[in-house]
Amino acid sequence: MKVFKIEETASSPGILFNKESGEFRFYGRSLPEDPIEFYQPVLDWFDTYIKDPLPGANFELRLTYFNTASSKVFFSIFQMIDKMNLSKAGIENKIVIFTNSDDEDLMELFEYYKELLSTDCLDLRTF
Repeated sequence: MKVFKIEETASSPGILFNKESGEFRFYGRSLPEDPIEFYQPVLDWFDTYIKDPLPGANFELRLTYFNTASSKVFFSIFQMIDKMNLSKAGIENKIVIFTNSDDEDLMELFEYYKELLSTDCLDLRTF
């Protein structure tokens, strides 16, 4: 599996997925004009990854801001990881979200998402 990388811009996040090194990160801001188009290659990468995942990878989201449309795409990714963890023995991939503890709306959103998932794959951390 190749390294997947998208450079950060003022309106789109930087994304780095490197299965060989175990580095999986989203960082920056996410408000692309067309989130479905922007994130489709990411969703395609996840479709491939879930066929042969690492046993205990952490996917980090270090986003300073993201819009509602982006949050829907992120939840789709969370669901993919959740289903993968349920269907493959010994696989416990996590999504680690770093957020500002002052952002109560964001904290509530991720707590809500956490309740909707079947596994404990979502880890919310504050900075």
